[in-house]
Amino acid sequence: MKSMRAFGFFVILLFIQTVLAADGFLTIQTGAFLKLANAKKQYRFLKRALTPEELRYLRIERGKRLYFVRLGRYSSIKETKALLKKIKTLIRDAQLIKSEGAKEIIELYIPEEDVFERTLIKVNEHIQKGELALAKKLLNQALKRFGERDQLYGLYGALYLKLSDYDSALKYFSRAILLNDKRPEYYNGAGYTLLMKHRPQEALLDFEKALRLKPDYADALAGTAYAYLALGMRDEALDVYNRLRKIDSQAAREVFKAILREG
Repeated sequence: MKSMRAFGFFVILLFIQTVLAADGFLTIQTGAFLKLANAKKQYRFLKRALTPEELRYLRIERGKRLYFVRLGRYSSIKETKALLKKIKTLIRDAQLIKSEGAKEIIELYIPEEDVFERTLIKVNEHIQKGELALAKKLLNQALKRFGERDQLYGLYGALYLKLSDYDSALKYFSRAILLNDKRPEYYNGAGYTLLMKHRPQEALLDFEKALRLKPDYADALAGTAYAYLALGMRDEALDVYNRLRKIDSQAAREVFKAILREG
């Protein structure tokens, strides 16, 4: 439980840093109070009265003399119109203001889905940087907090592929596909895992599924070419290369190098 609280605090801290660093945005101010207790009372009232989607970035900010209850971060007045109208039926003095960001946030509401999305971004960043132990730790914590989500299993697959644990990678990509068979990334990951397991014929099937969902998926096209080369089908690999170079020139160059090596 202690580690989960630390995990939640870590993700919330990342969000707060983005709010503090804001260059300026529109926000709905619902109240200004001399006492923090009164600000918290309005904060709790809004949490009960609005939907999770409407509550995004609900917060209490500390000013020089007052505590402000504010809601949302918007780039245009049009975005706020419907919500401001609704809030005014609850709190007559609510108004739209321009904010330069808070010096101090006392309390902040973050919907679970926002925390989940930010967790996925952070895990992916760790994987891309090769910080695999950190990625695995965050994934384990996220699985306990959010339950079975296809995105988590997809990232587990990517993690184990990086670790060259191909049996585990294939297991997790397969689990992700079972939960959501509409994401081409999972088939693509399974395809590359099967390539590494020297099973190119099966890899081709997964790359084909990825391309049915996303025909211009450069990584899956490259994987298809590598699978053809592994099967000794150089002409077919060249056909894929010619298709790929119209989509991603860098990926096409790598495929062409592989074709030359096989030639």
